[in-house]
Amino acid sequence: SEAPRAGLSPGEGSVVLEGVGPWELDSGLRVIFQPGHTRGHTVLLDKEEGVLFTGDHLQKSSRLGFLAAFRRYCWHSWDDQIQSMEGLWKESGGFRAVLPGHGQRLLCTSEQEMEGHLKRCIEWMKEVA
Repeated sequence: SEAPRAGLSPGEGSVVLEGVGPWELDSGLRVIFQPGHTRGHTVLLDKEEGVLFTGDHLQKSSRLGFLAAFRRYCWHSWDDQIQSMEGLWKESGGFRAVLPGHGQRLLCTSEQEMEGHLKRCIEWMKEVA
C-alpha cells in the first residue's frame, strides 16, 4: 500500500498569499516571493532586526567563502533564482544578517557590506549558469 503524504492543500494555511507580493504580516515581517529554489519559495525579512530568513535557497558557502545559492539544490529554475536574487539585491537595504534553513549564516556590520555579498553571489550564479 502507498504511504500517506503529508502536506497542505491551497487554502488550509492560516495565511494564503496571493499575487507576487511582497506581503506585510501583522508581526512586522515582510514575506518576499523568491522563486527559483522552488516555484513558490519565499523569504522572511525582519527589517526591525535587520535579519533575512532565507530558507533553503541562500547561505554562506563554507567551500566558496561567500554568500551563495546552490544550483545542485535548485528544484525549479536557476534563471528564476538569479532574477529573484537580483530583486533581493535591490531590496537589500534593510538587513545585515542572512539566516538560512541549512548551512552557515552570514552576519555583516552594515547593509552596504551585505549589498556587496549579494552582488558577488549574483555574479557567481551567472558564471555557473
